[in-house]
Amino acid sequence: MENFNPLEFSNIIGWLSAILPSSILDFSASDVVYRIKIFSLFVSTLFSVGIIFVLFEVLKFRPHFVTSKNLSDEAVQVKSAKPIWENILKRIASANEADYSLAIIEADNLVDDALKKMGILGDTMMERLEALNPSEVPSLFGVIDAHRIRNNIAHTPGFKVSKDEVRALMSNYERFLTELEII
Repeated sequence: MENFNPLEFSNIIGWLSAILPSSILDFSASDVVYRIKIFSLFVSTLFSVGIIFVLFEVLKFRPHFVTSKNLSDEAVQVKSAKPIWENILKRIASANEADYSLAIIEADNLVDDALKKMGILGDTMMERLEALNPSEVPSLFGVIDAHRIRNNIAHTPGFKVSKDEVRALMSNYERFLTELEII
């Protein structure tokens, strides 16, 4: 490491004072505060613009309904689901346990058909349900749970549900269909 020579440092200051205007090198404490304020204002403005830019970019990632058609055109066709829903409710009024399972499967099919008619994209019903935004459809998680139970009914031999479970599942389906204005 080289030794510091104050004479060389003073030569650098002399050289700078010859090149730079005296207004840059001569400043008082109030000038320093003023320059710091100007610099802070510039940096604050830069960060504010950056934050606003990032917020607009993040909004692009907000989940929305992913549709393939205009939803308002299909709304009239989907409204015809009310009689189908009433027939499903008649099944859970019976004493036959097989009708309970059938009612759940039919309710699940009704929801899936409605999602398809609304143009919600996805290869499976679960993909279509996951395309929905839970903040726009508060009953979404209830229908997802009901769909999982429907899958157990359809794919697990001997899987049974009680009448109370069926009522709870039907309530989930009904809330979902009502929120989407299908029934």
